[in-house]
Formats: sequence, C-alpha cells, structure tokens
Amino acid sequence: MATTILTKFVRHFYGYDGVWDEYKSQVVNRIGNRAFIWLLSYVVISTVLAMAAAFQYENAFWALMVLNVLVIQLIGGLAIYAIKEAGILDETITKANLKRSRKVALRRWLGNVIQFIVTIYVVEAFLASLLNQQAMTTTLLDHHLMINCLWTGLSWGVITLIFRLITLKPEH
Repeated sequence: MATTILTKFVRHFYGYDGVWDEYKSQVVNRIGNRAFIWLLSYVVISTVLAMAAAFQYENAFWALMVLNVLVIQLIGGLAIYAIKEAGILDETITKANLKRSRKVALRRWLGNVIQFIVTIYVVEAFLASLLNQQAMTTTLLDHHLMINCLWTGLSWGVITLIFRLITLKPEH
C-alpha cells in the first residue's frame, strides 16, 4: 500500500510503527468518519445554542467554550477507544523490551503534547489578535489563553498516553 501524507499522520498520531495495510486504513477511516459526523452534528447544535444564549446570558459564551472542549475530548476519546477495541494498532513486544517501549512511548507522547499545545496557542493567539484587533504580542501574553491551551493540550495528551500504553502488549 502506498504511503500517503494522511497515513503518515495517522501513524504518527497513534505512535504506530508496524505494517500499515488496507484493512487497517479502512477501519481507521470508518471510525474517523463516524467521529466526524458526531462532531459536525455537535457543531450545528452548539451554534444554535450559542446564538440563542448570546442574547440572554452574559457568561453563556464561556460555558459553551468549556462544553465544546469537553465534547471534543469525549468524541476523540471514544474514537480512540473504538480503534483500540478494533485491535488494529496493538503491538506485541517481548517482556524484555516492554520497559524500553514504554519509555519510547512516553518520550514520543511528550513531544506530541508540546507540539499540540504550541500549535493551538499560536493559532488561537493569531485568531484572537485578528478578531480583537490587538497586537499579536498582547494576545500572546494573555494568561487566560495560556491556561486554556495548556488544559486542552494536557487533557488530549492524557487520553493519547493512556491509549498508547494500553496498546503495548507483552507476549506471553
């Protein structure tokens, strides 16, 4: 099977180093499509709620932001769980290499979390500076934005770390 950019991204995201065949690609695509449908449905509902609440409640925006993060994490976690249950990313390793494999998984996880947090932070700061017509440096120093990006990145990271450590199976 030809390696595409999407395949490389999926393999990097899940930390999978094994052989990637057509079956695994189809299963991941099917689960990803289902998660996208759920997310798209939620976006429509969330938009209607935001428009209705914007005229009534002052703190509705912040409540909706927290709800958005929770729902996105929930749907992402369920997609990761479905891929785990399908068993396509399980790796069987020797008991001698289990400790080393866990260290590699932890190191890779830390790099992914840092990359994810920085990416979210820069993109959100850029968008906020455009929307609020402020200088980029002012937006970059906003502590609310920093905390929000850290919380989002770490919660995503915990889900992916748990998933990765579960998929490492020692052979019996």
